[in-house]
Amino acid sequence: MHGLHKRRSEHTVKGWIERYLSEGIAGLVVKTGRGRKPAFFPLSPMEAEQAVEYLLHQSPRQYGIKWTRWRLQDVGRTLRWLDGCTDAGIYKVLKRLGFSRKKALYFIHSPDPKYRTKWEQILRAYQEAVTHPEEVIMLFPDEFTYYRRADIRHSWQRRGRRQHRRQQRAGANTKARITAVLNALTGQVLYRQRHKIGQQKDLMEFYAQIRAAYPQLQRIYLVQDNWPIHKLPAVLQAATDNQLTLCFCRPMPRGSIRLKNCGAGCSRTSCTIII
Repeated sequence: MHGLHKRRSEHTVKGWIERYLSEGIAGLVVKTGRGRKPAFFPLSPMEAEQAVEYLLHQSPRQYGIKWTRWRLQDVGRTLRWLDGCTDAGIYKVLKRLGFSRKKALYFIHSPDPKYRTKWEQILRAYQEAVTHPEEVIMLFPDEFTYYRRADIRHSWQRRGRRQHRRQQRAGANTKARITAVLNALTGQVLYRQRHKIGQQKDLMEFYAQIRAAYPQLQRIYLVQDNWPIHKLPAVLQAATDNQLTLCFCRPMPRGSIRLKNCGAGCSRTSCTIII
């Protein structure tokens, strides 16, 4: 009776009356299979999802399509159960099944023949740091250069000849160099800021600074990239003298360690802080 509370067409009501007169109350029961069919009928949602995923991982040229990437109309022509659907309809079906347009991610595998061995060493070191946090630590180092003064860029302001003024100090806009290590478990950062960090002597001093920051630990794993300075004999010896275990891997993405400036009172020659 719930359907009688809504406005229905004359044809619908006439059909109800005819079924009631011929079959009684049983004729008014909605039968299985009636109603709107799914867009991927007769496939089940899982079967339709698997069919789409398989198709999208194939080249369109295998199906006689000249393009190198799939278009909505090409998907509709290739999958028979989408035949006759508009581009908008195909888009809705793909979205319902969990598919959308996405850009590929650039990925380069290391050509180092010992890549897997090094990676397994890093995983074992990480597991050791997780299991024994009071005795072992894993640190990820990185270095970068920046200008001490920020660039002036455009921003939204009131129109007119008046402009905001950016207060500057006399002198050249010099560069500064930061090297830092990130605790893989806690996110704690230890860094050193100077004019020239990354040279052999400064890096050796930073190794001593790391050991001084964690004097109670039995083992410190330092996961470094393959920058040539990291592998100089004197630098390797400094790591040994400070009881640092080096693990080498591919270069880490820039910006993997984000640092805060310690403020205007920071010395321009040296700055050391644990955040």
